[in-house]
Amino acid sequence: MDINTFPVITDDVPPPGTTAGDAARLEYIGEVLALCGDVKRLWVPKSSDGTTSTDASRNAATLTHAATIAGRMSQLGSGLAVSFDGVADYSSYPDAADLTHGDSSTDEAFTVVTLLNPTALSGNQEICSKFDTSTGATQKEWRTFCSGASFFANSQDDSAGARIGRSSSSNLSNATWALMTSVYDGSGVAAGWATYKQGTQWDTTDDTSGTYVAMENKTSVVYIGASKGAAAMTNYFSGKVAMNLIMKGRLNTDQMWTLTALTNGFFGLTLS
Repeated sequence: MDINTFPVITDDVPPPGTTAGDAARLEYIGEVLALCGDVKRLWVPKSSDGTTSTDASRNAATLTHAATIAGRMSQLGSGLAVSFDGVADYSSYPDAADLTHGDSSTDEAFTVVTLLNPTALSGNQEICSKFDTSTGATQKEWRTFCSGASFFANSQDDSAGARIGRSSSSNLSNATWALMTSVYDGSGVAAGWATYKQGTQWDTTDDTSGTYVAMENKTSVVYIGASKGAAAMTNYFSGKVAMNLIMKGRLNTDQMWTLTALTNGFFGLTLS
């Protein structure tokens, strides 16, 4: 992508694609990795990305975009936001053992963070999920998604057709940035899940069904911006995403506060 697409806003905000902007991106990535510890995937869009992006964690996994993100990126501080059209756009990481957090009998703690800006909150819209409901061959592990303007996070026991999680009664807002963090302590109960907006707890209600034991090691890819339905892709997200992180372990509230401050600085936001 032509770096001239991203003009300098002020001398203090180096635009993406410039030497200073790329240095700011690397500094942000380094600070996030140091803060969060065992990061499995970290997507911070880069100006040269097209049909794929490389995860910024030590795993360097490939994130494949259903359609090139060149031309879908806009400047956000020193970072970039990628638009999702709510119709056909999504991204995916291939299935991997480090993206599974249960072994059919016990779960482990993990965290999912996404910096998002919805534009048309209605119906179910997937944010970041390892979730496939193909007819006769479901592959369900975990989800973060919006249902209307409410935010949900849950884990799935695929063979039992069960789930545990939490949802919010407070609504997200269209055209407004939010740093949404979903944390699970691996306890196997709904109360083990919590969601946070800008480091402030957001969940209010249990989201449960069936008799849950644990997540299983299934084969679904990890989707950003959609999920696999009975026969085709579905639950497309309409809006923008500027950062996504998946990590082993549970971020605490102090870490979330620090992550919000780092994200404000890099992306030129004032989230609180």
